[in-house]
Amino acid sequence: MRHSLLLVSGMLILSACAPVSISTPIIAVPPVVAVTEPAPTTGPTQGHLPFVDWLAYHDDIGGFTIQHPLTWQQVNNEGDPPTFSLQAAPGTTLLEKYMQIDVTPNAAECRQMRYGTEPFTSEHVTVNGVDFLRETGAGLGAGNVYEWTGYSTLKGTTCISVIFVLHSANPGVYATEPPAFDAAAESEIFDQLINTFQFDQ
Repeated sequence: MRHSLLLVSGMLILSACAPVSISTPIIAVPPVVAVTEPAPTTGPTQGHLPFVDWLAYHDDIGGFTIQHPLTWQQVNNEGDPPTFSLQAAPGTTLLEKYMQIDVTPNAAECRQMRYGTEPFTSEHVTVNGVDFLRETGAGLGAGNVYEWTGYSTLKGTTCISVIFVLHSANPGVYATEPPAFDAAAESEIFDQLINTFQFDQ
Protein backbone atom coordinates (compact mmCIF):
# COMPACT_ATOMS: atom_id res chain seq x y z
CA MET A 1 0.00 0.00 0.00
CA ARG A 2 2.83 2.34 0.89
CA HIS A 3 4.55 1.53 -2.40
CA SER A 4 1.35 2.38 -4.28
CA LEU A 5 1.08 5.74 -2.52
CA LEU A 6 4.71 6.56 -3.36
CA LEU A 7 4.16 5.60 -7.00
CA VAL A 8 1.04 7.77 -7.26
CA SER A 9 2.79 10.71 -5.55
CA GLY A 10 5.72 10.45 -7.92
CA MET A 11 3.47 10.46 -10.94
CA LEU A 12 1.65 13.55 -9.65
CA ILE A 13 4.97 15.37 -9.11
CA LEU A 14 6.20 14.48 -12.62
CA SER A 15 2.97 15.59 -14.19
CA ALA A 16 3.14 18.91 -12.30
CA CYS A 17 6.70 19.51 -13.57
CA ALA A 18 5.90 18.63 -17.18
CA PRO A 19 6.03 21.63 -19.57
CA VAL A 20 2.70 23.09 -20.49
CA SER A 21 2.20 23.81 -24.21
CA ILE A 22 0.67 27.29 -24.72
CA SER A 23 -0.62 28.17 -28.15
CA THR A 24 0.75 31.64 -29.18
CA PRO A 25 -1.23 33.48 -31.88
CA ILE A 26 0.76 34.47 -34.98
CA ILE A 27 0.43 38.16 -35.90
CA ALA A 28 1.03 39.02 -39.58
CA VAL A 29 3.41 41.99 -40.00
CA PRO A 30 3.17 43.79 -43.36
CA PRO A 31 6.46 43.94 -45.27
CA VAL A 32 8.43 47.22 -45.23
CA VAL A 33 8.30 48.88 -48.65
CA ALA A 34 11.17 51.19 -49.58
CA VAL A 35 10.01 54.55 -50.99
CA THR A 36 12.16 55.97 -53.76
CA GLU A 37 12.10 59.74 -54.15
CA PRO A 38 11.76 60.93 -57.76
CA ALA A 39 14.97 62.25 -59.26
CA PRO A 40 15.05 66.06 -59.61
CA THR A 41 14.56 67.42 -63.11
CA THR A 42 17.06 69.80 -64.64
CA GLY A 43 14.80 71.49 -67.16
CA PRO A 44 11.46 73.26 -66.89
CA THR A 45 8.35 71.14 -66.50
CA GLN A 46 4.76 72.19 -66.98
CA GLY A 47 3.80 74.60 -64.20
CA HIS A 48 7.24 74.58 -62.60
CA LEU A 49 9.97 77.19 -62.98
CA PRO A 50 13.45 75.77 -63.53
CA PHE A 51 15.43 78.36 -61.53
CA VAL A 52 14.13 78.89 -58.00
CA ASP A 53 16.55 81.78 -57.40
CA TRP A 54 15.54 83.73 -60.54
CA LEU A 55 12.71 86.20 -60.95
CA ALA A 56 9.77 85.39 -63.19
CA TYR A 57 8.15 87.79 -65.63
CA HIS A 58 4.57 86.92 -66.62
CA ASP A 59 2.70 88.43 -69.54
CA ASP A 60 -1.09 88.25 -69.36
CA ILE A 61 -1.71 89.12 -73.01
CA GLY A 62 0.71 86.57 -74.40
CA GLY A 63 -0.05 84.07 -71.66
CA PHE A 64 3.52 83.08 -70.90
CA THR A 65 6.24 83.28 -68.24
CA ILE A 66 9.97 83.74 -68.68
CA GLN A 67 12.64 83.99 -65.99
CA HIS A 68 15.74 86.15 -65.54
CA PRO A 69 18.52 86.31 -62.93
CA LEU A 70 18.20 88.69 -60.00
CA THR A 71 21.05 90.79 -61.42
CA TRP A 72 19.04 91.59 -64.54
CA GLN A 73 17.05 94.72 -63.72
CA GLN A 74 13.86 95.77 -65.49
CA VAL A 75 14.93 99.16 -66.81
CA ASN A 76 11.52 100.37 -67.99
CA ASN A 77 8.98 99.09 -65.50
CA GLU A 78 6.14 100.99 -67.17
CA GLY A 79 7.54 100.97 -70.68
CA ASP A 80 6.95 98.96 -73.82
CA PRO A 81 8.61 96.64 -74.50
CA PRO A 82 9.58 95.20 -71.11
CA THR A 83 13.38 95.30 -71.01
CA PHE A 84 15.66 93.50 -68.56
CA SER A 85 19.26 94.67 -68.58
CA LEU A 86 22.62 93.62 -67.10
CA GLN A 87 25.41 96.16 -67.10
CA ALA A 88 28.61 94.69 -68.49
CA ALA A 89 31.79 94.46 -66.50
CA PRO A 90 34.21 97.28 -67.42
CA GLY A 91 37.32 96.66 -69.47
CA THR A 92 35.89 95.71 -72.90
CA THR A 93 33.75 97.36 -75.54
CA LEU A 94 30.62 95.59 -74.23
CA LEU A 95 28.34 98.09 -72.49
CA GLU A 96 25.34 95.93 -71.54
CA LYS A 97 23.27 92.95 -72.55
CA TYR A 98 19.52 92.84 -72.30
CA MET A 99 16.31 90.99 -73.06
CA GLN A 100 13.33 92.69 -74.69
CA ILE A 101 9.85 91.22 -75.04
CA ASP A 102 7.41 92.29 -77.77
CA VAL A 103 3.80 91.03 -77.65
CA THR A 104 1.75 91.93 -80.74
CA PRO A 105 -1.92 90.89 -80.92
CA ASN A 106 -3.39 90.26 -84.39
CA ALA A 107 0.07 90.21 -85.94
CA ALA A 108 0.28 90.14 -89.75
CA GLU A 109 3.50 88.09 -89.45
CA CYS A 110 5.42 86.74 -86.50
CA ARG A 111 9.05 87.79 -86.34
CA GLN A 112 11.08 90.37 -84.48
CA MET A 113 10.49 93.82 -85.96
CA ARG A 114 12.47 96.00 -83.58
CA TYR A 115 15.84 95.69 -85.33
CA GLY A 116 14.78 95.58 -88.97
CA THR A 117 13.63 92.69 -91.11
CA GLU A 118 16.91 91.64 -92.76
CA PRO A 119 18.46 89.09 -90.39
CA PHE A 120 21.83 87.44 -90.91
CA THR A 121 20.34 84.01 -90.16
CA SER A 122 16.81 82.66 -89.87
CA GLU A 123 15.69 79.15 -88.84
CA HIS A 124 12.90 77.34 -87.05
CA VAL A 125 13.82 75.77 -83.71
CA THR A 126 11.91 74.01 -80.93
CA VAL A 127 12.65 74.93 -77.31
CA ASN A 128 10.82 72.95 -74.60
CA GLY A 129 8.05 72.04 -77.01
CA VAL A 130 7.56 75.61 -78.29
CA ASP A 131 8.22 76.35 -81.97
CA PHE A 132 10.22 79.54 -82.53
CA LEU A 133 11.53 81.43 -85.51
CA ARG A 134 15.12 82.13 -84.44
CA GLU A 135 16.81 85.09 -86.14
CA THR A 136 20.18 86.77 -85.65
CA GLY A 137 21.44 90.11 -86.84
CA ALA A 138 23.28 93.31 -85.96
CA GLY A 139 22.78 97.04 -86.31
CA LEU A 140 24.81 100.22 -85.89
CA GLY A 141 23.83 103.58 -84.47
CA ALA A 142 25.80 106.63 -83.25
CA GLY A 143 28.91 104.71 -82.24
CA ASN A 144 26.94 101.76 -80.87
CA VAL A 145 26.67 98.17 -82.08
CA TYR A 146 23.62 96.01 -81.37
CA GLU A 147 24.09 92.29 -81.98
CA TRP A 148 20.74 90.57 -81.47
CA THR A 149 19.13 87.13 -81.40
CA GLY A 150 15.35 86.97 -81.65
CA TYR A 151 12.95 84.13 -80.82
CA SER A 152 9.40 84.60 -82.18
CA THR A 153 6.39 82.35 -81.68
CA LEU A 154 2.70 82.63 -82.44
CA LYS A 155 -0.04 81.89 -79.89
CA GLY A 156 -3.38 82.17 -81.64
CA THR A 157 -3.08 85.48 -83.47
CA THR A 158 -0.64 87.00 -80.94
CA CYS A 159 3.04 87.17 -81.86
CA ILE A 160 5.55 86.94 -79.01
CA SER A 161 9.15 87.96 -79.70
CA VAL A 162 11.90 87.56 -77.12
CA ILE A 163 15.00 89.45 -78.25
CA PHE A 164 18.45 89.20 -76.68
CA VAL A 165 20.92 92.00 -77.39
CA LEU A 166 24.64 92.54 -76.87
CA HIS A 167 25.08 96.31 -76.83
CA SER A 168 28.68 97.39 -77.37
CA ALA A 169 30.52 100.55 -78.33
CA ASN A 170 32.11 100.89 -81.73
CA PRO A 171 35.87 100.58 -81.12
CA GLY A 172 36.42 103.72 -83.18
CA VAL A 173 34.89 105.93 -80.47
CA TYR A 174 37.76 105.21 -78.05
CA ALA A 175 41.03 107.14 -77.99
CA THR A 176 42.63 103.92 -76.74
CA GLU A 177 40.70 100.92 -77.98
CA PRO A 178 39.79 98.45 -75.18
CA PRO A 179 39.89 94.68 -75.74
CA ALA A 180 37.03 93.14 -77.68
CA PHE A 181 34.54 91.08 -75.66
CA ASP A 182 33.89 87.36 -76.12
CA ALA A 183 30.51 87.36 -77.88
CA ALA A 184 30.04 83.57 -77.59
CA ALA A 185 30.70 83.55 -73.84
CA GLU A 186 28.51 86.60 -73.24
CA SER A 187 25.64 84.99 -75.20
CA GLU A 188 25.57 81.73 -73.22
CA ILE A 189 23.06 83.21 -70.75
CA PHE A 190 20.61 83.75 -73.62
CA ASP A 191 20.18 79.99 -74.06
CA GLN A 192 19.38 79.66 -70.35
CA LEU A 193 16.86 82.50 -70.52
CA ILE A 194 14.90 81.18 -73.51
CA ASN A 195 14.84 77.71 -71.91
CA THR A 196 12.69 79.13 -69.08
CA PHE A 197 9.95 80.25 -71.53
CA GLN A 198 6.62 78.55 -70.73
CA PHE A 199 3.08 79.07 -71.95
CA ASP A 200 0.32 79.13 -69.34
CA GLN A 201 -1.53 75.88 -68.84
